[in-house]
Amino acid sequence: MKPETPSLLLYFFSCVAAVSFNAMGDYTSAIYSKGVLVPSIFIYYLITNNYKIDLLKILIFIFSFCGEVYFLIDNTYTEMIPIVSFLLVYIFILKYVISDFKKIKLYKKDFSPILIAVLLILILF
Repeated sequence: MKPETPSLLLYFFSCVAAVSFNAMGDYTSAIYSKGVLVPSIFIYYLITNNYKIDLLKILIFIFSFCGEVYFLIDNTYTEMIPIVSFLLVYIFILKYVISDFKKIKLYKKDFSPILIAVLLILILF
């Protein structure tokens, strides 16, 4: 078995458990299974990249974990902390997207499929 296989299996089993517990109405067990998602995918990412990770990617995982855990534990008082946390995650991911677009070479024929994909994503939100 490869070293990253247990964390990948844990991720998929916790996803299935979270969906099934929500469908059954057992929200306490769903909270516990959702708390395992981000750490398991972080461990998988860390192992597959030979334990090399930069600061921005660590911040993405930390903010997504903190936002998810705060939202799962107590969302009755305020939702501002998870919103700001996930906003920072999206800003960091947007930085990676912009730097990737600067690296690749786009041709004029590539703009229409990209524009259609972006518009469809925006419509879904």
